[in-house]
Amino acid sequence: MAAITPTDEPPAPTTPPTDAPKKARDIMGIDLRRIEKQAQTAAAIPITRKKPASKDEPTPTLTAGQYNTQTKFGFEQVQNRQYLTNTNQLVQSIETTDENNQPIRYIPLEQSEISWLLCTQTPAVFNKTQLWTDIKAYLYEYLELPEETQYDVLTAWVFANWIPELWNTVPYLFFFGAKNTGKTQALAILQYISYRANFNVCCTPAVLFRSIEKDNIIPFLDEAEVFKKETADDILACLNAGYKRVSGVIRRFQGDTKTGAIVGFRVFGFKAIAGTAKLKNTLESRCITVHMMQNTRDISQFIDDNQTQTIRDQLLQWRFWALQNLKIPRTKTEFLQSLPPEFKEMRNKRVVELFLPLYFVSDQEVKPLIVEYAQTVCGDQADEEATSIYAEIISAMCNRRGLVKNGMLELKEILNEVNQNRGPAEQISSTKKIGDIVESLAFQKKPCGHNRLVGVVWDEKKLERLKLRYLPPPPPQTEEETQETQPAAENKPQFPPNDQIAACTVLPILPDEHGNFRKFKWLCKRCGQVTDLLYHTQFFNKKTPEADVCNPCASQILEYLQQKEENRYE
Repeated sequence: MAAITPTDEPPAPTTPPTDAPKKARDIMGIDLRRIEKQAQTAAAIPITRKKPASKDEPTPTLTAGQYNTQTKFGFEQVQNRQYLTNTNQLVQSIETTDENNQPIRYIPLEQSEISWLLCTQTPAVFNKTQLWTDIKAYLYEYLELPEETQYDVLTAWVFANWIPELWNTVPYLFFFGAKNTGKTQALAILQYISYRANFNVCCTPAVLFRSIEKDNIIPFLDEAEVFKKETADDILACLNAGYKRVSGVIRRFQGDTKTGAIVGFRVFGFKAIAGTAKLKNTLESRCITVHMMQNTRDISQFIDDNQTQTIRDQLLQWRFWALQNLKIPRTKTEFLQSLPPEFKEMRNKRVVELFLPLYFVSDQEVKPLIVEYAQTVCGDQADEEATSIYAEIISAMCNRRGLVKNGMLELKEILNEVNQNRGPAEQISSTKKIGDIVESLAFQKKPCGHNRLVGVVWDEKKLERLKLRYLPPPPPQTEEETQETQPAAENKPQFPPNDQIAACTVLPILPDEHGNFRKFKWLCKRCGQVTDLLYHTQFFNKKTPEADVCNPCASQILEYLQQKEENRYE
């Protein structure tokens, strides 16, 4: 063993040769090179400890604007990354407390994070009536609509979407029409004056969910045909759930699917859609549909940015005013008192829900137009339901009521009745579709008979209720309509009394060469009643040689002539 000689200088550190095996560089499993590298890094970079944040220091939060319903304080981000408050003050940031009474500091978003048009820094002065007129004139200048009332409807929709905090249910807009009918133009001009409007043709579901929840944007979705693809199911879920405040969308797990938390998105808010294909029934029922047509007058193609900027600035001031002063009923009593009687009489309550925000933001002289248009939409939907497959099946069940046995009606009987009024290309081939629709109408299916046939459990009360919705009675005719449909009394051929009929031949009306009977109403020339069961009579009488009569009148004539013949032989 060699002796160790002390020296003044410390011995140089011994390092294992680079070509030595790994085991020679490790002592008790410790990698000396790793330790040396960490020591060099620590010597080069001074260690600084982060100072713990004070409890009183506000938490910075990026936002485009907020409104506190309790304190009635609101602010909105404007140009140059500033906030404009509802007290007309321009500030760089706002410090306040959140719902948990914790200090919070709101900071405007970066310009790159904003996808909508901002208002200017100058507070605008607005007049509600004049602003309504200006918006309506703006829409008329850049857009041609089929009906004059629709300009007021769209104007009301613009006003309503600037105060989404006040609504629990909001309507969507759906511009539907063929190519080159102004659908995209309608979305574009509404985008310029709507609240946080974001126009896009196609977006991923994740971007749509996060944008609506984070910034409360109003998506303007063009080319709605993509919503019919399977990949658009998530977007359809967002649109179907977003018209009510209480609805939401559960999107994914945060973290591991077994232990992670479920993430939900609040997607409530106004939305506008345009397309050449009809939407699914569930989504279309949430929309106010505007059927677009080709222009018949000159429409301005270039939008005036100064005009739209002025309208947006005034709408922002109206938003601040309306959030504090617009009276919206919150209790059931207030709601019933403020609801017009026309809305109470409407059977389709979904239509009432959609038009209520437009009704409450409208002036008194415009409210009747909104109500009238809502009645038109309700009537159009009722007419559409009356021609649907649901109405066909309900009508078929009513016509086959006499074939009910032991409380059951076979589905094949309903199928035969439905196909009887359909062409060869429209025939329904299987009872499965009939059974699915019957179940959706709240009827119960059960096996019936010994041939493995399926039938529907008969429920007369339920059928009568469905008839009120899908088979409404026709409205009563006015006196003018009655005079138009029925011939005048002086023009009717005079039917001879029974004692003046010498002989008569009553012939039932036969089907035509196609095997079809008359499907229109006829006027009985004897009693004057309108009926579709007619007999044709031929008289041995010069005054009235022939006439069409109903079944009861034909029976009475034959009975009288038979009795007259018997009395003659007696």
